[in-house]
Amino acid sequence: HDKMRTLTFIESMMNKIAPNLCAMTGSSIAAQLIGLAGGLQALAQMPACNVQVMGQQKSFGMGLSNIAASNMPHIGILHYCDIVQSCPPFLRRKALKMMAGKVSLAARVDCHQSS
Repeated sequence: HDKMRTLTFIESMMNKIAPNLCAMTGSSIAAQLIGLAGGLQALAQMPACNVQVMGQQKSFGMGLSNIAASNMPHIGILHYCDIVQSCPPFLRRKALKMMAGKVSLAARVDCHQSS
C-alpha cells in the first residue's frame, strides 16, 4: 500500500517537474533517468549517447552470469519505454538511439523552463 502511494506521489511530481520528459518516456522511467543522472540539470547537460546507456548493467569478469549482459550491449533504462518496445525488434536499436536524442532535448527544455 505504501509503495503504491509513493509511486503515485512520484508520478504526480514528475509531471510538474519534467512534463516533456514524462510525455515521452512515462513518469517512472523519467524519474529513474533523473535519479541516475543526479538531477534534471545533470540530465540536461548529459550527451544523448550517455543517456542511451544509463542504467546499463555492468559486466565484471568472465562468468556465466555475464552472458545476458553481453548479448544486449547499449541497453539501458530507456530501452524499456513504451515507444522503443512498440518497434519491431530489428528497429529497436535505431529507435533507442533516436529516443535518447529526443530525451536529451526534452530534459534541456524542462530544465530551462523550470528555472
